[in-house]
Amino acid sequence: MPTPPDSWDRFQTLIDKGDIAAAIGLLDAELAIAQDNREKALALERIGWANLHLGNFTEASKAYQSAIDALHAANNPLLRRLYLGLGYVFQQKQSFAEALSEYSKGIEKAIDHAHEIIKGDRANPAMKSVVTVDGKKTLLFTGTYLQRIKDICTLDPIFAATRNNMGVCLMELNDLQWAEKMFLEAIEFIPQGTNYPTPSKNLLALRKERDDDIANKSKNPYLDANPANWMLKALSDFKKCPRCKTDDYVIFDGCRNCGYKNSFAEYAIDAVPGTMASFAAWDTMFEMEIIETQLGQKSG
Repeated sequence: MPTPPDSWDRFQTLIDKGDIAAAIGLLDAELAIAQDNREKALALERIGWANLHLGNFTEASKAYQSAIDALHAANNPLLRRLYLGLGYVFQQKQSFAEALSEYSKGIEKAIDHAHEIIKGDRANPAMKSVVTVDGKKTLLFTGTYLQRIKDICTLDPIFAATRNNMGVCLMELNDLQWAEKMFLEAIEFIPQGTNYPTPSKNLLALRKERDDDIANKSKNPYLDANPANWMLKALSDFKKCPRCKTDDYVIFDGCRNCGYKNSFAEYAIDAVPGTMASFAAWDTMFEMEIIETQLGQKSG
């Protein structure tokens, strides 16, 4: 979550008193006296943060976008924080794809800013090399140059926070592989001496979720590469008999205790809950006939 602005204490005091109108008025007044685009962007950021705090996501996103627009002509370091804030608004709305888009823009701004800082070093042979392929010259930056980019991005905790939030969004979208990469990168880019344990906690939670999912799948007797195998397994399991209520009933074979057998119409419901229940009785018979034939177990 983005860091609250400087005026947050005054705003929070008014909110605690229940005077929401005065709280918003305080921030609107700051916007009205802004002297330049940077001050305007800061005031809009506060308005965005305030509306986010109040759950007014539409107003929050408008304020953050207006703040970004105020600085669009310059690659101001404040832009990275604004994109983090705007992305977080979409994340709170559970619009995770949109959140990822805004977070990515913040990452691009951070890298562009680092390029600008070390622009003068491009004349250093250790920073670049030129290769010619098919008559076309291509400028390649060396590992030294890329390390400089990383070092500069690591100075700003916003980079790590953005990568962490991207990982959270990817987890929500069930892309655990990329989410893990984002958390690992967030950890790698935490500035030295900064207490920011969130990416590590999220990484542990992701790996636990993945391991639990693998464990649960391994315990499920119906999960098998061959659908015929788990279908026959489901059909051979003992279930509760509809008549005598003992656990001696097997689909197709009937109950060992009372001899009860059901109709084909009931097979579609009893076979595999949540899987076969959607089949009509005739479809179920046809499906089982195919499976038994494939396994060489077709009865005469």
